[in-house]
Formats: sequence, C-alpha cells, structure tokens
Amino acid sequence: MSQLNSPPPASLTAEPPKEKRTLLTFGRVLAYLAYAYVVVVEIVLGLGFVLQLFGASQEAGFVRWIYRSMERAMEPFRGIFPSVDLTSSTNGQHNAVLDTSVLFAMLVYAIVAWAIHLAIYWLTKQLNRYERERADALNRQTYLAGQQRAAAAYAQQYPNHYQPTQYQPQEPVEHPQGGQQPHYRDYPGGPA
Repeated sequence: MSQLNSPPPASLTAEPPKEKRTLLTFGRVLAYLAYAYVVVVEIVLGLGFVLQLFGASQEAGFVRWIYRSMERAMEPFRGIFPSVDLTSSTNGQHNAVLDTSVLFAMLVYAIVAWAIHLAIYWLTKQLNRYERERADALNRQTYLAGQQRAAAAYAQQYPNHYQPTQYQPQEPVEHPQGGQQPHYRDYPGGPA
C-alpha cells in the first residue's frame, strides 16, 4: 500500500524549466520590437526616396519630418553612392534627386528584417516545443495520479485481491525444443 502513495518517478513528471520559457518569450518580444523598428525605417526610407525622386517641397512639415527621420536611418550609408540630380528649376535649385544610397539602405534593412523574421520564427518554434513538453508532462502527471487513485480504490474495495508488487522481470524460460522463447502450452496449468 505504501507504493500507491509514493510519488511517480522524476523521469515521468519532469517539466521543462520555466526560465527557458521566460527567456524565449523575452527574446521573442525583443525580436518583434526590432522587427517593428526595421519595418518603420523601411517605410520612412521608401517615402523619403519617393519624395526626393519627385522633388517634394521642403516647405511642407511632413516632408521635413520624413527627411529628418530618413537622415537618422541613413547615417551608416551616406556617401556610398553619389546622388543623381534629375531636374533643375528655373532659379537653379535642384528639385528631383535619385539617391541610390537610399535604395542600398533599403536593401540592407530588408535583409536585416528577413534575419529578424527568421529569429522570430525560430523563437516561436522553440516556445511551442516548450509548451508541448510542458503539456505532455502535465498529462503524464495527471495520468499517473489517476492510475494511483484507481489502484487505491480497487485495493480498498477488494482488500484480499489486490497486493501491489514491484514488477521484476523474469528469467526467460527455455523452450523444450531449444531457443529462448517460452510458449504458453509449456507452462504448468496452460492449455494442452
């Protein structure tokens, strides 16, 4: 009866560490934030490229804001390629500009976004695997607890019939014609 109340072996109830879940969740949140930043930078660079290409007036507040935001994102890429002036106005100012450095920056940021997307996918996959392992451990615990309760109830209802014993493998019985496989007809009391 003491075996019925003993906890199941640790190998059957082992649950993945919660620190791993916390770390994976934190990493995924950081990756989503970085991904959102890169997407916003891509949008700003795309708008800035189009505004420069069409020669948008810098008198408009939106255009100034886009150009300021674009300058921060373009810091590492300035001077890689020369800007090409497409048109000039009557007063000598150049309006339309083809800035290939912006296109190159957009390409680099797109590659960074793709790498972050892969990291998010991997972290999500690891988090899902962790959740499956946790659910499996909980199911094993529930199953073992149910088996123990059923065995205890059976032992209480039929005290003379149930004697819990520790399972110990038996030595194989030698078959009369040779070999290691026992045959049920060869056991005493078995069918003839």
